[in-house]
Amino acid sequence: MYWAICRRRLESSISVFDRPPSLDYLRRHVGTLVPYVVAATLYVAIGVLEPRFLLSWAEGIVFLMLVVSAVPAVFRRIRR
Repeated sequence: MYWAICRRRLESSISVFDRPPSLDYLRRHVGTLVPYVVAATLYVAIGVLEPRFLLSWAEGIVFLMLVVSAVPAVFRRIRR
């Protein structure tokens, strides 16, 4: 009995992963990832130009929060 339940759960989870993700699902998750990729790219670029900036963890956190909140606002402004 227990093995039958485990097998059904395993088969149902495999069938979920067999189909490709929908376009809406990808847009939602890629849209969440983009601000962090932009923040990381800018942080490394600023770190190359000014290495002292990389050593301050407080500035790094503030920078991350500012960029992650500003990038979606910029994209919304461009789409209008």
